[in-house]
Amino acid sequence: MNSETLLSLIFAYLALACVAFAVLVIMLRNPVQCALALVGVVFHLAGIFILLRAEFLAAAHIIIYAGAIIVLFLFTMMLLNLGVVERARQFHVQAPLAIVVGAILFLEFVVLTGATITVGAQGAHSPAWVAGQGGNVQALGQVLFRDYLLPFEIASVLLTAAVVGAIVLAKQKPRRPRSSSQMGVGEWMAERYEKAKTREQDPAEPR
Repeated sequence: MNSETLLSLIFAYLALACVAFAVLVIMLRNPVQCALALVGVVFHLAGIFILLRAEFLAAAHIIIYAGAIIVLFLFTMMLLNLGVVERARQFHVQAPLAIVVGAILFLEFVVLTGATITVGAQGAHSPAWVAGQGGNVQALGQVLFRDYLLPFEIASVLLTAAVVGAIVLAKQKPRRPRSSSQMGVGEWMAERYEKAKTREQDPAEPR
């Protein structure tokens, strides 16, 4: 078995694993299990980046997504009422539209894949140009901060605005009291703690 065949087999495994884990992300009922399946997608996609000799993108993919973003997802899920989410309907009225859109995207994927195999994938920069820049990291920096500087700055502003908006929404107090079923795990535990402290100070108060 030559090296080209081995690389093709490794790519086939990584691609199929990415698709399988992606299907699990949208099919599993437990949100925590969905997040763990998303970790599998991230790691196998990083393997594809390594096959493309983009080691920096592979490392950044794992550090940023698996090490930060998905951990943030899990932390947020711990503050939500996961029992209500698991009992919710898995398929809603938007399912027919989702199936149509998914079929269109799959057809587009097949067409683009066939065109790539027929014509051949040619990037804007050759491996010799990348080597002349000093490597993948240097070449990525040149393209990102020179050719795509404006989109990069716009994305930074949008992410900053999203963070500020999340902080503002999180600091707003609810306008009316909510029932226990509408509270998250953190709010429910805080309420139980306050009630326990009140009972310790005033044993006559009903539970």
